[in-house]
Amino acid sequence: MIKTKVIVTNGPSLKFNSVLKNVIRYSDIIRFNFSHAKEEEIINTISRIEKISEEIKKDVAILGDLSGPKIRIKRLSNNFNNVKKGDIVDICFNKKEDNIKEDSEKTIYLDYNLFDNIKKNNIIFYGDGELKFLVLDKYNGKVIIKALNDHTVKIEKGISVFGSEVNLEPPTKNDLKFLKFAVKNDFDFIAVSFVKSDKNIKQIKKITGDIEIISKIETKEAIDNIDGIIRESDGIMVARGDLGLHVGIAKLPITQQYLIKKCQEYQKPVIVATQLLSSMINSSFPTRAEANDIANNIFDRVDCVMLSNETAVGKYPVETLQTLNEIIENTEKFIESEENSNRINKINTKINKINQAISFAAVGLAHNFKTDCIFAPTQTGATAKILSSLKPYSNIIALTNSKKIRNKLAILYGVRAFPIEKYNSINEMINNVKKVAIQNKINKFIIVSGTPNKFGTTDTLKYIDLKS
Repeated sequence: MIKTKVIVTNGPSLKFNSVLKNVIRYSDIIRFNFSHAKEEEIINTISRIEKISEEIKKDVAILGDLSGPKIRIKRLSNNFNNVKKGDIVDICFNKKEDNIKEDSEKTIYLDYNLFDNIKKNNIIFYGDGELKFLVLDKYNGKVIIKALNDHTVKIEKGISVFGSEVNLEPPTKNDLKFLKFAVKNDFDFIAVSFVKSDKNIKQIKKITGDIEIISKIETKEAIDNIDGIIRESDGIMVARGDLGLHVGIAKLPITQQYLIKKCQEYQKPVIVATQLLSSMINSSFPTRAEANDIANNIFDRVDCVMLSNETAVGKYPVETLQTLNEIIENTEKFIESEENSNRINKINTKINKINQAISFAAVGLAHNFKTDCIFAPTQTGATAKILSSLKPYSNIIALTNSKKIRNKLAILYGVRAFPIEKYNSINEMINNVKKVAIQNKINKFIIVSGTPNKFGTTDTLKYIDLKS
């Protein structure tokens, strides 16, 4: 079983239960993009997911992705959707119907007034950079731009201005609406778009309760404030689409490396997203570059990789997931066969608490004695989180009575969660773990846990060999 977790995005491609069933088999978390989905459709799809999940006995967590303060195209002048290199296009900010220009003119209407943020010679990107414009001039509240390549333009697509800071921060009014919806419908994770500081996360936490918060890193401001953002978040997403536009594509690889190492330092999970297998939207076979990109993410020991359009609107969602799983599996096997016995020392980990020291010792024991797994009976998931951050060879099997906690662990590298009988003492807990081990034909293992009924502790480590 692979250790790196997989997030897929829901969309029209998953409308048939036969497809959704296979997607659930190959993934850990299903993402709903609140920029496009409607509440009723989301509820219906979650109901389908729950039924299939119960049928095939495979848990899958639910993630809601807030649209955030994305600047979007709300209207186009009549009969305008294709842009050719060299075309002159107007950007306007007045959304009134009666101000739309003649059909012959090419005008884009945005939902936010960027006039004061745009300067001559700025580069404006459409979508994830599929189309580039050069700013020629601006006057009378209108910006004149020139297309630098050919592409189709559609409403609701986002635009970004390279090198310009826009004073928009989450949560927007639309975000607040969907946050309440996510709480009401018991979502496991919320991804917050265009986070700029820890203040954004603190504000959202007042609404979300125990929903895990994933901060999407997409702007320079977020990178400047990354320490505070990581501390306040339950995980980080390297959202390479907008991030690549804001920092520049040449700086994106080193920015990704920086963010991954920061998350390892703070022992927080990291997700890498955008264009992992985008060629498979229309092809049943990936490019060699995509395969290498995925493998390099696994070498970096990211916790999760995420598919977007590949499963939302792609022609081959199941084949894409199978390909992704095969690349992950082969890369993880290579890592485990090549790495030396000092592997655990390569993870940048601060050990200044007892629970961290016990978890670190458990990972070392598991490696040296080649145990089948590390069992982590847990009431909050804290023990499993610490173990996962150390990226051990051994699989981590978290045992908990709470389905909610099991779903929250779906994001963590190397962690698989199963139910366990209730226990009230250390001895009772050990006996219950042994039952799980026997049922799953596991002979040699380590147990790392806290004191029963005492939340937030990790103070017990035990090595067991059922054959000795």
